[in-house]
Amino acid sequence: MTKNIGSHSLKFGAQLESIRASFAQSVFPRGRYSFNGVYTSKRDPGGSGTTNTGMSGADALTDNMSNVGLSPGWNTEYYRDYRSAYVQDDWKVNSKLTANLGVRYDFIQPPSSKGYEVANLIIQSQGLVAPGTGTAGGAATGAATYVLPSQAASAYPLSNSFLQSMSVNNISVAYTSSNPNSLISVQQYNFAPRVGVSYQIDAKTVVRSGYGLFYGSIEAPGGAELQTNYPFAYQVVLYDQYLGTGSCFPSSQYGYSNASSACRLRSC
Repeated sequence: MTKNIGSHSLKFGAQLESIRASFAQSVFPRGRYSFNGVYTSKRDPGGSGTTNTGMSGADALTDNMSNVGLSPGWNTEYYRDYRSAYVQDDWKVNSKLTANLGVRYDFIQPPSSKGYEVANLIIQSQGLVAPGTGTAGGAATGAATYVLPSQAASAYPLSNSFLQSMSVNNISVAYTSSNPNSLISVQQYNFAPRVGVSYQIDAKTVVRSGYGLFYGSIEAPGGAELQTNYPFAYQVVLYDQYLGTGSCFPSSQYGYSNASSACRLRSC
């Protein structure tokens, strides 16, 4: 809106956006079945394992699956609001001088989830040990915290294997009641002043100068994927492979020698 009062031209404006982003994120929404030919491969009598002679189609026809991938069919659903307003005065001081004075306010809400289904990894320290300085081959070092809303503690309990994996990698798990829908704090006082001056030196020459402070608005709605973290989003691959010396029942952890697998020796 514009209102002219004498030598002043007052302008007012507002921008209100309610953004909702929803899209499917599941890795295996309908399951994934893998046949890689390992069951119909020819075995070396010398005991060196299988050779690459099997066929995926033959494994499928004989109902010998290598592995299956599973994941819940979740959707990523974010909401965020963008609110802004401005006022500006274009003041005609005299026939040669014009001043522009204004201010704008921006509020940009972070991507949020109504169901408290967000998790974030906060890195506290990080480093790298170079090869030959105490650790063979070098190693990454550091510490982090895996942060979840306190409301998700009982609704989405963490598995013991996940907690053990976090502990081994020097990552602590913490619950917070601060900003439970987003886990992110945003700026509340984004006031942006605008100042401009123009002066007409003669009929052919005008000098202009200006200053303004600007805040970035929404560049990528739904880009911060805090919802696609465990325990809200995950995938499990169950293996059942004959790997030379043994066979395993399906396990959520790969490898025939894995302690979590029920493996047994078999004759080929």
